[in-house]
Amino acid sequence: MSAPSAPEFPDYLPAAAQEALRALPAEQQTRLLLAISAEAERQEADLDAAVERSLQHIPALLRGSVRRLLGV
Repeated sequence: MSAPSAPEFPDYLPAAAQEALRALPAEQQTRLLLAISAEAERQEADLDAAVERSLQHIPALLRGSVRRLLGV
């Protein structure tokens, strides 16, 4: 049975954080990266919801144009 391989680090983690994570055992790296990934997904969902709320202040006829300008 082979030892668990070290997980891949996401690009958004700074090099210093990746280096610190490499010092941890593979199992702890995996658990921490799963938690980081879940938090990143939650933050993305929160940001999407905030954009949608902010677009409610734009008249309905202009929202499509504003979305294209913002790239959302």
